[in-house]
Amino acid sequence: MLAPRPPPPLVPSLTAEAVLEANEAYTRFLVKWVGRPKALASWVPRRKVEPSLLSRFLEEQMAVFNRTIEPLLAQADASGVVALCVPAADAEECASYLHAHWSDGRLALAATGKVATGYSSYGKTLSPHDSQKQREHTLLLTNTLLPAVRLVVPGFHAIEEFLTIWLEATYGTVVELFYAHGLRQGPATLSSTGFAIHQDTEDYDFIEYTVVVKLTPNAPGEPPSAMRVVGATRHFHYGPERGASGSFRARVHHASVAPESGAGEHLKIAYFFRASAKGERRAKRAYATYGSAVVEGAADDDDGLAQRRRRVTQDLNSFTFEAQAMLPQLEA
Repeated sequence: MLAPRPPPPLVPSLTAEAVLEANEAYTRFLVKWVGRPKALASWVPRRKVEPSLLSRFLEEQMAVFNRTIEPLLAQADASGVVALCVPAADAEECASYLHAHWSDGRLALAATGKVATGYSSYGKTLSPHDSQKQREHTLLLTNTLLPAVRLVVPGFHAIEEFLTIWLEATYGTVVELFYAHGLRQGPATLSSTGFAIHQDTEDYDFIEYTVVVKLTPNAPGEPPSAMRVVGATRHFHYGPERGASGSFRARVHHASVAPESGAGEHLKIAYFFRASAKGERRAKRAYATYGSAVVEGAADDDDGLAQRRRRVTQDLNSFTFEAQAMLPQLEA
């Protein structure tokens, strides 16, 4: 009679300490184990990685990526966002119109027959996603709807024009608005417009810059509304005034910051800009033809090209709005 087999030796359970690497598809991860050197790290499938360790590793990778595209993050005290302020009168006009006409996730664009609605399926939210609330608290101002929005919503196009000129002056690129989002953000909207880490290029890879404009002012003593860029040393805080805004590169990984106690709800518009190839060609063609000598105030070649870009930006904005203003007459 054969002797019974001895039981297999006990294998000590391993505790994951850190994620070191990922494969190209991010389906397997190299894990370092507590009490073992890195040389004995092993590859495991995503489903077996401790969620908190996986989240930390992924955010570290996002921070590395952000630093490669945003020079501001190399500074010791940087949020990765540039603060600016659009004219308060334009912000107030826009906010007043939206308060009066945006309800139940719909904004009727009077006299044009068009309606802007909210979206409901974007699940990257700070609290468990609520599709109904997201539909109510968002407004998708698509590229197709922009002509009607510019004509109907007071202040919207004035803010757009201010931002295109500011972006050209700040980044040296002729830009054009591709679309925009209306947002209600506050303590009660973490499941709808409180956004977890994401990029603004997820739908359209060609978006270059995002500017979020806070249309409503803070109440006295109210804590600031905030957002964060992954890898930044501090959060970005919007100013308390009406029209306080933040500009950042659309490709950086960023997120909302949950409001502090005592914060109220704010109405915001996120403007999404792409580089204008047509505008850049016009600026360079004009510069090549005329040079900097005839550009008033141009001190040198670089300044001359910058002035050309600015002039083209202003001309494109004026032409766009004037052409759109004529549409109702042409269609009548």
